[in-house]
Amino acid sequence: MGLQMGFRVSIVRAMLRCGACVLLAGAAFAQDEPTMTLHAYADLVQMPVLVLDSQRGRLPTVDMTRFRMTLNSGPPFRPTHVRLEGDDPIEMAILIDSDQRRNRLLLEMARGVASMVTESLGPQDKVVVYVLDCGGIRHSIHLPVERKQIEEAIKMLLVHQPLAADARQDAKACKAPPHLWSAMAYTVRELSTSPGRRVLLAVSDGQDGGSSVPWQALKDLATRGSVAVFSLATNEQQPLRFLETDDHMAMVCEFSGGLRLWSTDYDLQRKLREFVRMLRERYILDFPRPKRSPAGTVGVQVTLGESQVFIRASGVSFPLADDKLLADPTTVPSDPTRAPEVGSRRVLKSQ
Repeated sequence: MGLQMGFRVSIVRAMLRCGACVLLAGAAFAQDEPTMTLHAYADLVQMPVLVLDSQRGRLPTVDMTRFRMTLNSGPPFRPTHVRLEGDDPIEMAILIDSDQRRNRLLLEMARGVASMVTESLGPQDKVVVYVLDCGGIRHSIHLPVERKQIEEAIKMLLVHQPLAADARQDAKACKAPPHLWSAMAYTVRELSTSPGRRVLLAVSDGQDGGSSVPWQALKDLATRGSVAVFSLATNEQQPLRFLETDDHMAMVCEFSGGLRLWSTDYDLQRKLREFVRMLRERYILDFPRPKRSPAGTVGVQVTLGESQVFIRASGVSFPLADDKLLADPTTVPSDPTRAPEVGSRRVLKSQ
């Protein structure tokens, strides 16, 4: 089954000057001959897509030729190219709720993250850890690659060292859930300028204590920043149904191309390694920049034939076509027949 996702488009006027791309004939040019410059413009969009079975389980390799896409419910089209994500660089932020009353995964978190980094991630990947308490985000570290160092670093992070602001707070204030949406929005902004496949893993029960950032704004921010949000909580906090109408964490995750995950403390190491494998097994769909695309949010729906599968696409951004640049005689035109059409149906706003 497909879920209508969103992505942002914006006008970008930067261009690449490829003077070295000019082919010279056998005859030499005169000294005063003007240098020719080839102007090349971004015309291809890449979208990471999570594909699981109907029970949110691992799916065997699918027939990639069956992928279809629509933009604002426009005419369906095939992606230009489809491949597995594989070893593409991952830019991952891990946000850990440090309240032991709500987060029963804390005792195994240091060993779990160390196992994930050393056994599942590679030198091309980057991981930064944030710890959230009643005073907001308290620390962040960029992880080393040696397992023992990772365990010690995270254990030090999880040792509560109150900020000066915390000491002035009423003790009762720390008993409420933290400002989770605001903390997640901060980490999304930090990730949004990273060059790799951007992923946020929030280790939290999903309860927010009154953030200034509503969950709808967080979802839109993750979509615009091309950040796929995943969350991890204990099994006993798992709802009876996959997507409860009031499960705002699930909404943030799935509309950004991610998923809510569940684990126990004794199974945490395996679960985190499976999480990275899930990222590696996402599909990267390439498609040409749409023609006559409006600025703003465009809804994209991805399907896989008639298969009843779980598909979630991450948000992407791409530049709008600029009429002045396209009219430049040195611009290499793209094939307009390959460009998908954008439909008239607009993306619904979250309530």
